[in-house]
Amino acid sequence: WEVFGANLLKVNEVGSGMATSGLALHMTSVFVDELEQVCAGQTEGEGGGDLGHDLPDTIPSDVLSFLVEPFRILLCTNNSKALLKRVMVSVYAKLTQKCTRCMKEMESNASSEEVK
Repeated sequence: WEVFGANLLKVNEVGSGMATSGLALHMTSVFVDELEQVCAGQTEGEGGGDLGHDLPDTIPSDVLSFLVEPFRILLCTNNSKALLKRVMVSVYAKLTQKCTRCMKEMESNASSEEVK
């Protein structure tokens, strides 16, 4: 994960060029979707084997905080409006939507169990 964060933050280096910015934009765009696939257990190993049986369906808050740390640092240190917007929309807004949806589902399930 340190390599991911280091590569993401290379966009802040002067003269790093378009390739680094493009990589940072891409990594930001796919982060939540990839995280969701891991938690859903849709990850396949070599030979097509399912690796999801050992993975949780939720992420503890301390782990999620660790995983979004490179994006938080990027928000604080980068001046590219395109990248900042992508981080806000593709990471933080998307996580907020998914967490809100999950909490509503949990609340709905809890209230339906109380009725039984």
